[in-house]
Amino acid sequence: MVPLIKLPKPAVLRLRSLTWTVNLMAYRNRNEKPPKLVLNKYNHKKVKETLVNETSGKCAYCESKVTHVYPGDIEHILPKSDFPKLTFEWNNLTFSCSVCNGHKSNYYDAQNPVLNPYSDAIYEHITSSGAMIIHMPGSVRGEITYKLLELNRGNLIERREEALVIFRKYLDAYVKEQNIYLKSLYKKEIIGMISPDKEFSFVLKNSLSFFISKGLNI
Repeated sequence: MVPLIKLPKPAVLRLRSLTWTVNLMAYRNRNEKPPKLVLNKYNHKKVKETLVNETSGKCAYCESKVTHVYPGDIEHILPKSDFPKLTFEWNNLTFSCSVCNGHKSNYYDAQNPVLNPYSDAIYEHITSSGAMIIHMPGSVRGEITYKLLELNRGNLIERREEALVIFRKYLDAYVKEQNIYLKSLYKKEIIGMISPDKEFSFVLKNSLSFFISKGLNI
């Protein structure tokens, strides 16, 4: 999970979210189940396109490149079942893979909510050890987040480890290379891999920070 920045609200939400919310709440106030046509208005093409752009096509939680294999889900940071008025609220929407979305489900705890990549200081709550996501000592929210979402599920660990192997090869080549031009190209690759838009940049950046703390000059 990496910090994210919200893009401007799509025009369709600026123009229609209030009407959609009023319509939805009318059903809720009558204790009637709103039809999917009313409830799922947030699944608008332009809304999803903007969310995909602001997350670089990655799941906001596990950092996997969702769009490589699956269209992905529009995720409500605060569950719409408990916060129906936020069903169409732009700041409550993000993009996720179906697995993280399913694990998170309707979980909500006012004191220990799942980490919000748009507003929380992520690095104060979780870090990584190799390919494993771990919580910072004492962070209940960090522990709940990675355990609830199962951020250490097998396929994620395998793919993170694959990325780390490639990353370490570039680091090794960078340190050993004597040619200034080639060395600069290796550095460019290394910096590119820790860019927030790249898959699993969280663990790669932490790996680089570790080696820098041990004296790596890059």
